[in-house]
Amino acid sequence: MKTLTLQEYIHVFQQHNIYVSSNVINSSLEVAHITYDSRTVIPGTLFVCKGAHFKAEYAVSALQNGAIALVCETVPNMETAYVQVSDIRKAISIMADLFYDGVQHQICSIGLTGTKGKSTTAQYIRDCLNVYFIDNQKPKCAIISSIDTYD
Repeated sequence: MKTLTLQEYIHVFQQHNIYVSSNVINSSLEVAHITYDSRTVIPGTLFVCKGAHFKAEYAVSALQNGAIALVCETVPNMETAYVQVSDIRKAISIMADLFYDGVQHQICSIGLTGTKGKSTTAQYIRDCLNVYFIDNQKPKCAIISSIDTYD
């Protein structure tokens, strides 16, 4: 995770052709946190207004808790700094990649599909990999599934 400025996020939105507009005055502010949950906002947060049922009160709460700007598809009906994008889901992906410094490129994922045996196969693969990881003094692997998460 690295600390970047609001301007750097705007620039990446422009590179991905999803930037629409912005009224940000101080784009040199550092982004310390990103969230779309107003309950988790801390000072320095870039708050994402997402979802079909997004309510303006979430943005108000985020701003009261220290959000530096909103990222949204529609211009907010309030006096605040915002960055308007054409695709909020793509923006979330881009922001996560930038905020976490491309961590998804540092991990290996294995996907399992089918009708039966996915959990058993996942457990088997995890156990085999963990023998290798332990022997090579590496951290154990994890399983994330619709049934459970083993981390």
